[in-house]
Amino acid sequence: MGASLSLVPLLDYLARREFAAAGLSPGAVTLPYPGGGGGEVGPVVIASSDLLKTAADDSGFLKRAGEGWSGVEEILLPAEPAAMRKLMELAAYRPPPAALTPDFILRDFIQKLFTENREQLIQLFKGITVGTDKFPVTPISQEVLIIWGEQDQLFPLEKAYAVQRSLDGKARVEVISKTGHAPQLEDPTRFNKILLDFLLATHKADPSSNGTSQ
Repeated sequence: MGASLSLVPLLDYLARREFAAAGLSPGAVTLPYPGGGGGEVGPVVIASSDLLKTAADDSGFLKRAGEGWSGVEEILLPAEPAAMRKLMELAAYRPPPAALTPDFILRDFIQKLFTENREQLIQLFKGITVGTDKFPVTPISQEVLIIWGEQDQLFPLEKAYAVQRSLDGKARVEVISKTGHAPQLEDPTRFNKILLDFLLATHKADPSSNGTSQ
């Protein structure tokens, strides 16, 4: 409760000024639709997020994962060490060797990251409709940056360009080589430079900023 209360001053602050919106993976699903209460949304950053999820994507994912999996949620929300190991294999450009990830360590990760509210998360994952006829991706007025790992096997690189096309081709795509689904972890220096350069450039280009920092 205390952590939630500590966000109130931040939300009040954002409600009075423009701010940038950035999201990673599923956290970026709602970013193409900024608006509602609060301040004005400025530049938008989408990192490794499949905003155009289809049944064909799920089939391709399971094909890359190999045989023996009943659905994508079995891997993306793992309940067993084998599924956790497969998730790391698909997500990372250089996954840790199996010798360094014994089952007891993976079970601890699963307990901390995926056990609480797992069934609700599965239903939420299955209910994502962004990019479908129910909730299509449409162009937005904000400047948009799309960051993607070159070797992403969860959401392959062609998805970055599909998202770009869905935004009228105006979004900028930056591909980070030798990274997978989490370029912010595998090459944080490059990721942060791309992100900061984009945010600084859009800020300077805004006439209302007068070259001052907000």
